[in-house]
Amino acid sequence: MTIKQLTQNGAVLKNVVCSRYDGSELNAVSVLTFLFKGGETLTLSVNPNTDEIALEMPEGAALKPIEPADAVPALASAYGLLLTWSWEMKNHQGYFDAVQLELTNQALTHTKVFQFKAAASNIEIYEVNQLPLPKIR
Repeated sequence: MTIKQLTQNGAVLKNVVCSRYDGSELNAVSVLTFLFKGGETLTLSVNPNTDEIALEMPEGAALKPIEPADAVPALASAYGLLLTWSWEMKNHQGYFDAVQLELTNQALTHTKVFQFKAAASNIEIYEVNQLPLPKIR
């Protein structure tokens, strides 16, 4: 299932499995597999030749699992939330090197936004927060 289909269906995040390429730095994440209720999955990896995001499991790569709570505890805070928005992002040079996911509760009162950016054959993970605006007169 594509990111678009998962988002349109409001897939509910159940778990995230993190892995790193064998030989990568200990604090590196190379592959993320999002598991949704209903059995759907979304995999983000990095093409080591182009440093672009790939929406599939890398073929023939030796991977070591990482406990998600150890890698990025904030990801676990999104378990049970619905995938409500998604972005596939290209940089100014035309490389597909980032994905952004917004997950929200049923009442649409609690939101988590994460960005996943390819860098040096690994995935950098960011939590995006809305900045408060001052009162404008």
